[in-house]
Amino acid sequence: MSGARVDRLNPTLMRCLTGQGWGDMATDSHAPVDAEALDGLHLPRVAVSETLRALYEEIRNASVEGGLLPP
Repeated sequence: MSGARVDRLNPTLMRCLTGQGWGDMATDSHAPVDAEALDGLHLPRVAVSETLRALYEEIRNASVEGGLLPP
């Protein structure tokens, strides 16, 4: 497992933990970032590890449940 892949989760974790959310970000098509867009970015990066995938999904789900990320 590559450390660089683990590092890729840090911005997502920080946006969740600090309550910043993704309201200030948009996708390439200028649509707001939602859970599907975030999955498209992160799932390929964490696919190498069941543990990383589970951690990412926990962060994403907590963000959706907390109203920080549209479903």
